[in-house]
Amino acid sequence: RGLLSHEECDALIALGKQRLKASEMGSVNGDATDASGAASRRTSSSTVFDAPEDAQDALLQRLRHRWADVAGEPIARAEPTQITRYGKGEAYGLHLDASDEVLRRATVLTYLSDGFVGGETSFPRVAAGQAQGSRLRGVMKPLEKLAAAGLLAQELGRFDEYCSDKRAVLRAAARKGDALLFFPLRPDDLEPDHDAVHGGCPVRSDGEPKWISQQWFTSVRLRK
Repeated sequence: RGLLSHEECDALIALGKQRLKASEMGSVNGDATDASGAASRRTSSSTVFDAPEDAQDALLQRLRHRWADVAGEPIARAEPTQITRYGKGEAYGLHLDASDEVLRRATVLTYLSDGFVGGETSFPRVAAGQAQGSRLRGVMKPLEKLAAAGLLAQELGRFDEYCSDKRAVLRAAARKGDALLFFPLRPDDLEPDHDAVHGGCPVRSDGEPKWISQQWFTSVRLRK
C-alpha cells in the first residue's frame, strides 16, 4: 500500500506520456502462453525508459531503487522501467512475465491511477476467498494439464470470465500508489512459474485511463 505518492505517480506519467507507442508483445509473452498470440492480446500504449537521458533522471532512479528494495533484488538486475496506459476497452490477455529465455525473477507492478471501472489484474491460478456454499467456479486448471489435453488456447481465451464474478480467483483492483509484487520464476529451479499467469482486465469506463508502471528484475541463465 502507498509505495508511491500520488505526486510521484503523476510525475512518472508526465515523464512518459509524450513518448507512448503501441505496446509490443515480446516472445516472453507469446511463447509462454498461446503460440497463436490470440489469448495474450494486448491493446494498450507503453513507454520504456531506455534512453540515455533516462539514466540521469532523478525521479526514475529514486523509484527504481525503491522497487528494488521491495523486490529484494539488486538494482543491477532491473530492466528499463516501463509505464503503460489502458483506455476504455483496452486490456492485456493472460500471459507469463518469464520464459526459458527471459528469466524475470520479480515483477513490481504499480498502479499510477485509479478512478476508473474495471482494469483489475487477474490471477486465474490464485484462489480468492469465497463464502461457504458459494457456487462460483474455482481457479484455472494447471497450464501443463490444459496443454496436454489440447485445451490451453481455449481456456486462455476465456479471460473475460476470469475478470468477472463467475470465478473465485484473485483480482487486484487498482489503487493509485499501490503495487503488486509477484515472482514469475520458481525459486528452486528458476523455471517459469505457470501459476503466475495473469492479465489486465478491460477498462470499462470513459474518462480516466488506467496507468501502471512495470519494473522487472531479470537474471541471465548460465550456459553449461
